[in-house]
Amino acid sequence: MPTTFLDTNAEILAETIRLDGEEITYTSGGESVTLCALVGRQKFAADDDRGRLRIEYSDADFLVVVADLQLDGAQHTPKRRDQITWGDRTFEVAPFGDERHYRPADRGAVCWRIHAVEIQSP
Repeated sequence: MPTTFLDTNAEILAETIRLDGEEITYTSGGESVTLCALVGRQKFAADDDRGRLRIEYSDADFLVVVADLQLDGAQHTPKRRDQITWGDRTFEVAPFGDERHYRPADRGAVCWRIHAVEIQSP
């Protein structure tokens, strides 16, 4: 049972992910699990000064409940190059800039924020 304001907030975040999150499939080393995540997407696009070159870069942050990320019956810590499938898009777990590929999303580490880069889209 939560004992502090921060514990209560972490539990609310976990429950929000489970109730309002979108279904993803997390894969590592041939093992997969389906769980819920809150998904934040980012997209970068730029044209050259003549309007000919378009560069697109798409990435996402997935907020998941740590206890729900279980592979082969054991708690799994996100690893670089693990894959996340969200709908018909596939992402690879990867660092972003100077940030690690995952970090706690709350002070009690009830939830993780996993950063991933899109590697396959429809």
